[in-house]
Amino acid sequence: MISNLSFVAECRPCTKEEMIHAYCSSELVTRGIIQRVEPIEDTDVSDIVVKVTKTLRRWPSTWDTNEIEEASPGKEIVQVGRHCGAQHGAGEIVIMARRKLGQLVLRCAPRLQEWQDVIKEAIAKDSAHCVL
Repeated sequence: MISNLSFVAECRPCTKEEMIHAYCSSELVTRGIIQRVEPIEDTDVSDIVVKVTKTLRRWPSTWDTNEIEEASPGKEIVQVGRHCGAQHGAGEIVIMARRKLGQLVLRCAPRLQEWQDVIKEAIAKDSAHCVL
């Protein structure tokens, strides 16, 4: 049973510290634009289809395509709880995702400008856990 607290935590925006941790530990970090959000039938999950503008990290670089549905070139698919109400819109975002049960699951998705501000602040404070 998942608590209401888990539902809220899954959907809320990441703090600056969470963004840095997610960037340093995610298996996929990419800049892109959300093209569409597709609810997956008979589940409580939605697929977010992202048009990639720049891949920052994809680890490992050669995933077994049997484990993760391969998106079209220049696209990535990440999942998020349907209850989060993810929507597509204008503007570039930074997608940070981890594999869970063979699928990429969204951890953080700040707007590009917000992420650039977080990077500048972390570098100035020397508080990053990895090279940003």
